[in-house]
Amino acid sequence: MSGGSVTGPSGGVSAPLAAQLQPGDFTINTTTAGDQGRAAVASLPGGGFVAVWSTSTGGASDVRLQRFGADGQAMGAEQVVAAAGSSAGVTAMADGGFLVSWSASPFMYEANGHAQRFDAHGAPVGGPVQLVATFFKYVSRPLGLPDGSYVLAADTTMSRFGPEHGVVTRYAADGTVMGTPVRLASQLTPQTGAFDPNWAGGTSAARWPDGRFAVAWIASGTGVAQVRLTRFDAQASEVATESVASGTVLQHPAVAVLAGGGFALSWVSGAHDATKTLWLEAFGADGVSLGRQAVASDLQAAAVMPRLAALDTGGFVLGWKSVNYDATAMNRTVSVQRFAAGGQASGGAEAISAVSAPLDAVTFDVDSLDVLGGTGGSFLVVHGAYAAATGWDVRASTRR
Repeated sequence: MSGGSVTGPSGGVSAPLAAQLQPGDFTINTTTAGDQGRAAVASLPGGGFVAVWSTSTGGASDVRLQRFGADGQAMGAEQVVAAAGSSAGVTAMADGGFLVSWSASPFMYEANGHAQRFDAHGAPVGGPVQLVATFFKYVSRPLGLPDGSYVLAADTTMSRFGPEHGVVTRYAADGTVMGTPVRLASQLTPQTGAFDPNWAGGTSAARWPDGRFAVAWIASGTGVAQVRLTRFDAQASEVATESVASGTVLQHPAVAVLAGGGFALSWVSGAHDATKTLWLEAFGADGVSLGRQAVASDLQAAAVMPRLAALDTGGFVLGWKSVNYDATAMNRTVSVQRFAAGGQASGGAEAISAVSAPLDAVTFDVDSLDVLGGTGGSFLVVHGAYAAATGWDVRASTRR
């Protein structure tokens, strides 16, 4: 594999920021009514970045966006992208604008995928497009391609009763499907009855400047799971799929393409009620592993989730959140650590955020985590913040 640096830590993909981020902390959202969360970010080709998230109030949620300069100052006003929706993603587009994707459920057991394009100034280009109608779940990660088309790597289901699987679909700028969607499915455990014991999902995507891209995902069955990497050409045709790691319970893969053409892959092992290990593996431009390591092991956590972002210095940053519950509260920490392209740690881990929220404030997952690289080795971490008076907000912390 060869190429330059393009990565999207939340499954979307964007080039590193065109300016150096100034150290600091600030709030992403302007609206404070209800809970703000599940945020994602992407850099803008002209400099700065755009953030998307969901606002939840009284059981309903909408999708919002805000553009920022590299100095962390808001550009324009906060915008409502969709009056009803959740699970937002964002990616830069080849024309200098960006695209927001989200899921909406107008009826029980139905989840539809939508997208809306915006120009470089944040003005909508055309109207929202419904891309797909499916059952129960549709969570997509958008990825803009150099020719102006885009890809959605999504987790979805075939029917009300599953099984869950991934699907990678290429779209023209107007939302027209291009080519044949590629299904990412597990067949690790033979199906002997009506119930399919297999599951696949957790898709995360990153691309090279020439349009080739890779999707990391989990395939699981009964007592077995694999981290898989599927490579695609610039027309979104599948080239090859390989198993990177195997275990009993594996979750939350994240992938980033690095400045020298190599890539980094992270994932988590460990059952829900067991200790967790956060894994990291670096690969060269030829796709050969440069080594695997446990970044953190024996984590006493109910959940651990990583995100990756390439740095223009050639390395990358790994961010992760660790979640625990006690009798009255959810306790969550966010940490980050820099690495060289070969996977060597550059300094120690830094704690970015710690949150404690009462259990009645976390009925739904409204926390956030995303990471975005800037110039000069700077980066931005998006995470959730909680206060009893205002509920959940989206915060950003920049480092260099």
